[in-house]
Amino acid sequence: MVPELTDEEDAIELDEIKGEIEFKDVWFAYKPDEWVLQGVSFHVQPKQTVAFVGSTGSGKTRTVISIVDVLLRHGWVKNVLFLADRNSLVTQAKRAFVNLLPNLSVVNLCEDKENYNARGVFSTYQTIIHCIDSAKDENGGKLYTVGHFDLITKNNDKGGFLDTSDKRYLDMAGKGEEAVSVYRIGGIELNEDTKEVLVDGEPVKLTPMEFKILSLLMRNPGRVFSAEEIYERVWNERAINTDTVMVHVRKIREKIEYNPKEPKYLKVVWGIGYKFEKNS
Repeated sequence: MVPELTDEEDAIELDEIKGEIEFKDVWFAYKPDEWVLQGVSFHVQPKQTVAFVGSTGSGKTRTVISIVDVLLRHGWVKNVLFLADRNSLVTQAKRAFVNLLPNLSVVNLCEDKENYNARGVFSTYQTIIHCIDSAKDENGGKLYTVGHFDLITKNNDKGGFLDTSDKRYLDMAGKGEEAVSVYRIGGIELNEDTKEVLVDGEPVKLTPMEFKILSLLMRNPGRVFSAEEIYERVWNERAINTDTVMVHVRKIREKIEYNPKEPKYLKVVWGIGYKFEKNS
C-alpha cells in the first residue's frame, strides 16, 4: 500500500534549485506516535557527500526516497543510480522505491540487463562496471557515461549515502579504465578477469565458489566477515546453514597456505568470522 502524502497548506513551492539540501527539525511518522524521524536537521552543500547512519528500520532508505521524490518532481534530476555492495541490499532498495514511487521506471541490473533506459537504476558496483561497456544508447554509443546519472545513492552495512558523484563509478565511466581486477597481498595474487590465483608465482586451482570467497576477502583485507555474510554474498541467497563456508575456507587454506594449521593469510577471528590479513 502506497501512503498518501500531501503538502501542508503553507508549503513553499521552490522555483529554482541552488544545489543545497536542508532539513530543519523534521518529524515524520506513518502512524500516530510511531516516529520514523524525530527532529532531524542537516545541511548538504553542493558536491558534498552525506551519510545516513542508523539501525535497520530507522528510516534511512525512506528518507533518501523522499529526497529523490522531491528532486524528480521538480525536474532537478532525471536519472538516479542506486549502488550497494550486496544483491540483497539492491533488491530491498528497489522494492522500497517501487512501493513509494510507483511511477518511476526502475531496473535491477543484477537481474535484468535489458531495460537500461529506466530512470531508476539499481545495481552492485561490480554489475554497473560491467554494464558501462555493454549498455548502449540508440546510436550505439555508451549509455552510462559521466553525466548520465544526476544523482547517485549508495548503501552498505555502514549506512545510506546521498551523493552527486561517485569516484569508483565516474572513474570507470569517464576515463574508460578497466576496473581493478588484480589483487596482490604477500605472495598471493588473484586475477578476477582470468579467474587465476597464484601463490608465490605458481598457479593454484580453485573451484568457482572458493574463488569467489577468496576474492571477497582479498578485496577487503583486514575486514572480518561472518560466515552468514560470506554465504549471502557468494551464494546470493539467505544464509540458513553456513557449514559449507567453513568447508570451503578449509579447502582454500589447503591450497594457498604453506601451513594450513597455522595460516598466514586466511585467518579465523573466533566467534566472529574470517578475514584476509592486510600485511602478510
